[in-house]
Amino acid sequence: MLALEGELKHGNSEELYKEVLGLFQAGVSDLILDFRNLSYCDTAGLQSLVRIYKYTEDYPNLKYVILVEENELYDILRTCRFDKFMEISLDPSITEGDWQKD
Repeated sequence: MLALEGELKHGNSEELYKEVLGLFQAGVSDLILDFRNLSYCDTAGLQSLVRIYKYTEDYPNLKYVILVEENELYDILRTCRFDKFMEISLDPSITEGDWQKD
């Protein structure tokens, strides 16, 4: 699980992309991106999510889910239709147990 807090914006969105790719390249195949403590996400932050999605399209064994609360960020993700091509969850129980195994 990769938990973010504060703001995801132009100044740090590339860092998120590189961190996620580094985890995938290190052998992590199932990842929870915990956005419950994000207070802000701009278009650069959203673009980093699109880049992560495009990367995982080339590697079908890689999976990730974005964990959010029902708030403005959730509304933005749904308005931008991210929920149509990436998994977005409101259920915090996904962080419990051995979620890395099928």
